[in-house]
Amino acid sequence: SARPQPCRWSDPYGRQDERTTYRDEWPFNNRWRKPQCVHQKDEKKDLVGLTQEISACGSKRAWPDVLHLLRGLRKDELEPDVVVYGAALGALGKSQRWAEALGVLRFMAHSDGLEPNLVTCSAVVAACAKGLKWGYAVATLKEMLERRGIRPNAIAFNAAISACGGRSGGWVQALQLFGEMPRLGLARTEISYNSAISACEYRQHWERSLLILRELLSVPRAARCGADVVSFNSALSCCKKVGQWEWALQLLGVLLPRSVSGKVHRANGVIQMKASADEVSYGAAVSACDRGCQWRWALQLLSQAEQAVLQPSAIILNSAISACSKCQQWQHSLSLLQTFDALDLRPTTLTYTGALGACRGSQGATTALRLLNEMKKRGLRPNALGYDIALSACESSSL
Repeated sequence: SARPQPCRWSDPYGRQDERTTYRDEWPFNNRWRKPQCVHQKDEKKDLVGLTQEISACGSKRAWPDVLHLLRGLRKDELEPDVVVYGAALGALGKSQRWAEALGVLRFMAHSDGLEPNLVTCSAVVAACAKGLKWGYAVATLKEMLERRGIRPNAIAFNAAISACGGRSGGWVQALQLFGEMPRLGLARTEISYNSAISACEYRQHWERSLLILRELLSVPRAARCGADVVSFNSALSCCKKVGQWEWALQLLGVLLPRSVSGKVHRANGVIQMKASADEVSYGAAVSACDRGCQWRWALQLLSQAEQAVLQPSAIILNSAISACSKCQQWQHSLSLLQTFDALDLRPTTLTYTGALGACRGSQGATTALRLLNEMKKRGLRPNALGYDIALSACESSSL
């Protein structure tokens, strides 16, 4: 019979990627090494035993062994079924081998004549998501709906939304998928909401992130879906990026009443927060105050974090130093700089550059030179901005 033509997956950006070109013999070609986690036996395997071996390889992240076992099907004269392929795709997903997962799915449909189902397609979506290939995750999800007539579940949607969120740049697709879930009769989960909120961070859509958070807070308690500290931290991060310090303080204020549960629910129409603010929460709020030049609030948040028995990180202290420096509060900046040693934290070039920023003006030349000397003793090299600030301070004081 005629050999099938090579299958080439189109790149969502219009580029061709050699890793997405697969021939009909794939994954049974000979370029994969022999398995390390599988003990070869002379007797023929059955499909149940093969599936178990594939799952074991997946647990050990031994993805080449998975491909070797698939190749061995022909030698053992076994006809694979969707269960075997589902196990293989799941194993490849654990190792973030998105390209191999796409190839196995294509081979399964075109060469073995098996119809992909919800499990196999969802495994490919998850593999692409873990590999941060949101374009392929979305394309596979759409193929499930449009070409194969498979109704994805919430898990597949959540994986695709997560892949589109954060810094991946797929925020438009993330919000589209988020909006599509109710139309398909799929109940949104905390992962759905949190991923959608996180996606708003990329293009600084902080208002939309707050709307999604408000919708999450209004979900009935019976739905068993409520906001947690991740939800608020994602919204705080969106506000931080644009310096919306007022909203950041309000969000942090909701987190402050602590309890054991870790969920938000409604009682008599009043929202009750039962999640604790953590280091990430305070860090985002302090950073928002830095961008908004609110040094007093930054110091107040540091004090609250200490009362909550949370040790500020170097990132939080750097943001507080930067906030004080922008408002020429050099005494507070130097005091925060000393806090690094008290907390056994190592200051960085960014730390000293922030402190140097408060040394502008006629009174800051001596302090600026002292800070430069400290950096030298710590083995830190000032950057161009640090030198520029120090020179400006010296010129102002005629040193």
